[in-house]
Amino acid sequence: MLPSHIALQCVVTPLKLTLDQAVPLGLIASELVTNAAKYAFPGGRPGEVIVRLQAEGDEAVLSVADDGVGLTGTAETAGTGLGLNMVRGLAQQIRGALVVQNDGGTRLALRFRPERPPL
Repeated sequence: MLPSHIALQCVVTPLKLTLDQAVPLGLIASELVTNAAKYAFPGGRPGEVIVRLQAEGDEAVLSVADDGVGLTGTAETAGTGLGLNMVRGLAQQIRGALVVQNDGGTRLALRFRPERPPL
C-alpha cells in the first residue's frame, strides 16, 4: 500500500501470458512501484506513480513512471542498486529490453514479446 501522499494510477490492457513471463512481470512491477514509493517522494512530497501494461503490435510494454525527484546520475548509470539489478535480470529472463528515462521524474519501460499460454 502506498502512502496517502502518493497517488497510484494503473492503465492495464489484459494480456494472456505464460507463468514464465507473468511471474517476472509481477516482480518487476512490484519492485519498481516500491522503489518509487521509497525514493521518489522524499519528505512526504506528494506525487503520482503510473503503471501501464499495454500491447503494441506483437509486443507489450510494462512501464512504471513517477513525477518525483528522479534517479541520481544519468539514465545509463542510474539505479545500480540491488533492486534495479534484479529488475534488469528479470527483464533478461523474459528477453525484454529495459529503458530508463530520468527527466522530470523517472520512467522505466520494459518492452517484450508476450508468449501465449497453451490452450
